[in-house]
Amino acid sequence: MVEKMKITRRHLRKLIKEEMKNIAETQLSSENPITNQAFDPPSKTSRPYITGRIDSSDGPQTIQSMTHRHLDALKAEKMFASQKGISTDDYDITCQPQSGGSWSCMARKSTLGAESVYSAESEFAPAGSESMEESKNMIREMIWEAMGDMQKAKIFLLIGPPSVGKSEWIRREGPKHGIVNPYTISMDDVTDQVGDKYGLDYDEMFEKPIQPGQPGYTEDQYSEEYGEMIDQPLAWKTWEPKVWSKVAEAQASAMSEHERIVDAAAISGRPVVVDMTNMNKGGRERMIKQIDAPNHELIAVVFDWNEDVEFLKTSSAERARERFEKTGRRKTIPPEAFDRMVGGYQPPTDDEGWDNIIHVPAWWVENK
Repeated sequence: MVEKMKITRRHLRKLIKEEMKNIAETQLSSENPITNQAFDPPSKTSRPYITGRIDSSDGPQTIQSMTHRHLDALKAEKMFASQKGISTDDYDITCQPQSGGSWSCMARKSTLGAESVYSAESEFAPAGSESMEESKNMIREMIWEAMGDMQKAKIFLLIGPPSVGKSEWIRREGPKHGIVNPYTISMDDVTDQVGDKYGLDYDEMFEKPIQPGQPGYTEDQYSEEYGEMIDQPLAWKTWEPKVWSKVAEAQASAMSEHERIVDAAAISGRPVVVDMTNMNKGGRERMIKQIDAPNHELIAVVFDWNEDVEFLKTSSAERARERFEKTGRRKTIPPEAFDRMVGGYQPPTDDEGWDNIIHVPAWWVENK
C-alpha cells in the first residue's frame, strides 16, 4: 500500500519564506536580477501542475460572493482554464478564495491515475510515490511561476489613532503611491469577521465580567450570552485576569486568523497595507519582523491629528452611531483608549529602517 506523504501548512509557509529569501538574496547579488532573467527557475517540463491567480477584475463581474461560494468557485475554475488555454476535461482544477476577491488556482492533469491524489489535510501534499524532495521541488516551481515578474515588495504601515482618516486616505491617495489591490492587514476587520461567526458584534468581542477588586465581583459569574467566567488564557493581558469563555474562544480564533493573514503577506504578490494604529515603535518592529518579506520597501504613512484628541473621540462616537443605525452592530472605542494611544505615541524614526515617510495632514484641518 502506498503511504500518503503530507506537508503541513506550517511547513509550507516556512518553505515558501525560505525560498523567497533565497530568490531575493540571489537577485540582490546579481548584476542581472530575476526580472531580467538572471538565471532560470527549476525545469517544469515534466511537472503536471499549472498554477496561477484569478482576480475579480479578470471577469465581467466579481467572482467573490459569500452567499454563492460554490458557484463562484466554478466560475473561477472556468476562467482559469480559459486563461491558461486548458480543458477541464484534461485537468482537475481547484481554486481557493484569497483576500481582496482573488482566487489562487491549481490545475493537475487528470490522467495521472487514482494514486496521484491529494491528502485531505492539504492540497499541497501529493500522495503516491513522490518523495518529499520532489514535493518540495514542486512547491518551489510554483513559487517561481508566481514570481516570474518579481518586483520589490512595498509594505505600508499606517500610523495614527482611530478616526484619523486612514481608510479614506487609502481610497483617495493610495493609488498615487502604488497601493492598488492591496493585501490589507487589519485586526479590526478580523475581529468583525470572527465575531460574525460567533454571533458577536465588535463590542461583544471585548465583553468581560466584573474583574477582581471591582465592586460586585464574585467567583461564580455566568452569562447566558457569553458563557462562564474563566481565567484569562493570555498571560500578557494582566489588566484583565477574568474573561467570559465564549469571548475568550472568539478572541483566540481572531488572533489565530490575524496571525495567518500576517504570515501570508510576504507571498501575496501585492502591496501590503498594515491598517492598524501602529502607534508605538515596539509594535511596528514586531509587525515588520513577522511579515518577514525579503527585498521590501518599507513606507510609513503618518497621520497628523492636530493635537485634537477630543475631535477624534467625537468623530469616532459619530461613526459608531451611524454604524449602529445602519447595521444594528456596535463598534465603540472608549475615550480612555484614545488617551492611552496618544499618550504612548512614538513617532517613526530613521533607525526603524523606513525607505520613505509620508506625512498626511489632519483631514478636518485640511478641508477647512
